[in-house]
Parts: sequence; structure tokens; C-alpha cells
Amino acid sequence: MAVDCLNSYILSMIYLDAIQPDIFIGDFRLQEPITTITDVILGIYCLYTAYQLKKINTSTKAFKYLITHLILLGIAVLIGGTLGHGFQYLLSPSWKIPGWYISMIAVMFMERSSIEYIKDKVSHKLHKALLIINLIELIVIMVLASITLDFFWVEFHSVYGLLIVVFPCHLYNYTKTKDPASRKMLYGIAILVLAIFVFNYPVILSIWFTNYDFAHTLMLLSIICFYQAGKLFQDNYEDFT
Repeated sequence: MAVDCLNSYILSMIYLDAIQPDIFIGDFRLQEPITTITDVILGIYCLYTAYQLKKINTSTKAFKYLITHLILLGIAVLIGGTLGHGFQYLLSPSWKIPGWYISMIAVMFMERSSIEYIKDKVSHKLHKALLIINLIELIVIMVLASITLDFFWVEFHSVYGLLIVVFPCHLYNYTKTKDPASRKMLYGIAILVLAIFVFNYPVILSIWFTNYDFAHTLMLLSIICFYQAGKLFQDNYEDFT
């Protein structure tokens, strides 16, 4: 009986537009409060991990690009949380584009970090080709996102970057070297792909913790993995190349 009730409840939430109620404090209005807060927490943590990694003295491009990824992702998530969720009622949908662009550039730097990490294990031509394709793909997707104002292209870029570039690079490196940094990166990518799936899965168990909030929580776990990997970059990069 209880199971049937639970199943009925879950099924009733499928495709339901369960928007979080706004919070009002006097004249102050916060739209989608939990989604906004989880975005802000995620953004702050990204910037914190970038700050901690910058304390490590290393000059490898892979390491610097990873830090750049975290900084840009933190900024993008903060913009998305505030302009795209918390105060969207004050703005037109086009205000989402700055956060989208920054997040796509952030993914591009994650891709370039991975490409640089395996630079000495692939041919010079392949290395250069990957960098060129990486840039062309970013420009094309940014144009499509601005024309359509569709978040699909932001997600497409993320999935492409993670599964077609970052994952293969670190999987290749790990199979060749058993590099613990690449192992941590693979964990982070797996969690992040799960977050993308959760973000799009139309089952909302509570209006106070939606699929968006769950996805943000998973993204936080993925950043923890990337942060741990980054700390290993400087310890292991020279040993494994």
C-alpha cells in the first residue's frame, strides 16, 4: 500500500512543472530559493578550490587550465544562480547568455587541460588537431546557443567535452600509467555525467529539492574529485610523462 502510494506520487510528478515557491522578506523576492542557494554554494566552492590550487607552485599548462576551468565555472554558476534563477523575474531570458558563455568556456579549458595532460603521449599532429577542434566546436556551439536561447546547446557542449574529449584523454592516460590524478578525474567525470542526467530527468520528489538541486549537489561532488586530482597533478605530472 505504502509502496503503491509512493509510486503514484512519483508518477504524478513526472513532467509536472513544480516550480519552487518564491521567498519574500518584505519587498525582497527570491525566486527558486533552494536552486539559487545550491548554485551559489557550488560557485563559491569552485572559486575556493581554484584559490587553494593556485597556492601550489607548478607551471604545467594542464594544471593552469584546470584552475582556469574552476574559476570560470564558479563565476558561471554564480551568474546562473542569481540572474538565471534567483532574480530571473527582473530580467529577460537573454540575461542567461553570459553565464552560458562563461560555462562553455570553462568546459573548453577542462578539455584543453586534458589534452595538455597527455601531450607527451600522443603525436604532435594529434595534439594540435585536438586543440583546433576544441576551439572550433566552442565557437559553433556558442553561436547556436545565442541564436536559439536554448540551454540544450550548453548541455550538449558539456556532454561532448566530457565524454568525447576529457574522459578519453584521462582514460588513455590511466590505462597507460595508472596515474592517480587521471583516476580522480575519471571519478569526477562519471559523477558530472550523472548530474547532467539528473538535471534533465523530469521527476521532482519535492518542490524544495528538485532535480536541479540534486544535480547541483552531484556537481559539488564532482568538483571535489577534480580538486583532489588537481592536487595530484603537480605531484605526478612529471613522473607520468
